[in-house]
Amino acid sequence: MLQEAMEVFRQMLQEKGDRLVLDEYVPKDGTYRIIKLTEDSYKIEKTLDIRYDRKNDEIIGKTDSIYDQVCYMDYYSKLLEMNKPIDAKKIIHSNNYLSLWMKKDSIKEQKLTEEILDSYYETLKNPEIKYAKKTKAKVLYEATEEELGKPNIQLIERIRKYVADKDIWEDLNFDQKDYIKIFFVLDNWEETQALYQCEGSRYLYPNIFNNNDFNEVESGNILGLPNDNMGMNAKKPYLANKTRKVAVPYLLDKNEAILQAKLFDYLMGFASKGKVNIYINSDHLWFRGYSNTEEPQGMRNGYFLRLKKGKEVEIHQGDMISDYNTKLTPPFCLKNGIGIPDKTLEKYDIQYNTFYDKLWKMKGVIDQTFFENKLSNNFFTEAKDIPITDGVLKRMLLESRDRLFAWFYKGCDENIAAFLDKISIDLIINSIGNGRVFLAQRQFNLRWSLIDYFNKDRGMELKMENVRKQLREKIDLKDEWEFMSGEEFGYAAGQMVSYLISRSKANNKPSSLVNPYLNAKNHDVIKRRLLQLYKKYNYDISHYPENRAEQIFTHIMSYIPKENEVLNKEMIAAGFTASSLIYVKKNQEGGEKL
Repeated sequence: MLQEAMEVFRQMLQEKGDRLVLDEYVPKDGTYRIIKLTEDSYKIEKTLDIRYDRKNDEIIGKTDSIYDQVCYMDYYSKLLEMNKPIDAKKIIHSNNYLSLWMKKDSIKEQKLTEEILDSYYETLKNPEIKYAKKTKAKVLYEATEEELGKPNIQLIERIRKYVADKDIWEDLNFDQKDYIKIFFVLDNWEETQALYQCEGSRYLYPNIFNNNDFNEVESGNILGLPNDNMGMNAKKPYLANKTRKVAVPYLLDKNEAILQAKLFDYLMGFASKGKVNIYINSDHLWFRGYSNTEEPQGMRNGYFLRLKKGKEVEIHQGDMISDYNTKLTPPFCLKNGIGIPDKTLEKYDIQYNTFYDKLWKMKGVIDQTFFENKLSNNFFTEAKDIPITDGVLKRMLLESRDRLFAWFYKGCDENIAAFLDKISIDLIINSIGNGRVFLAQRQFNLRWSLIDYFNKDRGMELKMENVRKQLREKIDLKDEWEFMSGEEFGYAAGQMVSYLISRSKANNKPSSLVNPYLNAKNHDVIKRRLLQLYKKYNYDISHYPENRAEQIFTHIMSYIPKENEVLNKEMIAAGFTASSLIYVKKNQEGGEKL
């Protein structure tokens, strides 16, 4: 997938140049000072604080007139990684004599010594010293110097003198733990640009490969292991393929390695702003980045990359996107199949019979109802760092997130209906066991709405409506009647458990009391446990023929299941969580006790 992304990026770069990368570039938080070199001295031209405000998704300082110039100089002055510094002590983090970077505490704690500064500028005056002891690196630098020429010794010494004067630090606050970055510029910006690009390349070319020890020469070209998304060293011997003549995974020439490095710089710009989901359109040549809470737009076919920002940007997932459609056809309708009373819906401002025509809206409903808004921000969080104390909910999230991510972000909906069917009932039973009956009711509504959406022949909403309606009509009949199905028996059993628990005089009536019925193996176990519960609380049940509770209990105890009939635990849970038919006034839902 990386190669496909590189081909699209190559064409974009040919059209827009490095401006493509710079437009997404985000400098690290810190204070940026521009110092202009005059004919015989220097002057502090501008001091700018730059911060990325994650809460408001904006870069503080971006509106300043000099911001774009700062980005340009910053980009060409950065180290590829801290293991490839110019300063061996790693106090100075810049790569050329025109810039000087370090953490502010390095100044405050006097870590930046004259010895470190002298070594830094001596290395930049004579770069061959840095590469002299490593033959393959030396070859790369010699080719670089042949292309770029030797460093400007006079200018280096001039800047070195100004730094030694220490006036460049005037009026700076070093209390914060971010960066201080000094940039020297010429009077002419075009000349300054050319100089920064030249000196940035002087550092980049000899260091572009992961480790020059792996370099090979083929047809006069130097090939090496690229430095991005890959690390091979003595601490990672398992990455080498010992059975091959060339043990490294793959080799690129310098130009391809530079292209790949720019691609990763481009991706880092997205990741720095939290845009870790990258969509690549090869037909129209664009990259678009979205955060975990942003809906992808305009993507039908192409490629997907999932990023993670650490010290460097990492690609953790890559995939091909095929026929990704964020519009739901037909729209999804969320219905009140469990029958939550209107008064309750009004109290909590919950809307049912609502249509959603966007996959992203369905994602929001599933996250909110099934996962209590813990899914969207934890698709890739380490399990130990997920802030969920409910063990079952956490397990369900971990089991579900890969499948749901593939559906929501890449349109991979294969077997998603069966998967949602499975996890939703586990989540519902867990909610009931935790005493969260109202949550379980809403989860039932979402579960049945999803089943009906994906399986037109299941008719869960109509089935539940019929079961409840038939049972309600029967318990008011004076004539003989019987359960017409295992679903009706299960629903009645759940209603009876809920009713009997309600007769308890105890202050605490946990919903977990239904667990023995949800864990029952067959109908006989249900009957036996209901009889025990009935004996416990029947002192508070009036005995007369029309009593609804006794009507239901009598018919449960006399029910004979069909051969090979499986106990419907979902209906037991539904009956338990639904509003009680025993307490409903005739011809009116939501009434008081009879």
